Amino acid sequence: MAGTFVEDLAAHGGIRLVEGGADSPILLELTSGFDGSDSLNPTHGVSPIGATADSERYRLCVTAEGVHVQGTTPEAIWRGLTSLRQLVDVGAGESSVDLPAVEIVDGPRYAWRGLSLDVVRTCFTVDEVKLVIDRAGSTPRLSSGISSSTPPAAL
Repeated sequence: MAGTFVEDLAAHGGIRLVEGGADSPILLELTSGFDGSDSLNPTHGVSPIGATADSERYRLCVTAEGVHVQGTTPEAIWRGLTSLRQLVDVGAGESSVDLPAVEIVDGPRYAWRGLSLDVVRTCFTVDEVKLVIDRAGSTPRLSSGISSSTPPAAL
């Protein structure tokens, strides 16, 4: 997971990180609970993989000492890293970035999520569709499928 995050930052932000140990500036912690998780609203719906309602909750803390991501499952850690990735804003030609000091405690509102690309009412270029597929592919639980809203022929 850390390797994928490092590769993503290098590919999209130009930032080169090296995986480290417990003393590295970015610490990923798999834990049974963390401060603030009880304050989140409940997750609605049934998980498509049978996960518990709190399986994707995470805590992301950015301080001068470094970054700490906590979660109860590997997927929760991935969600925290995704939020961290959104905080990284690298300008052209820059090789480093300053992150704002922040604490985020978050979890999904709904257990089941999806993506719909309406190609009937909106025209997309091939590159736009490929970009959507690439971004959907970077989300671990987003299942791919093609469906049609065309009703079946009458029998």
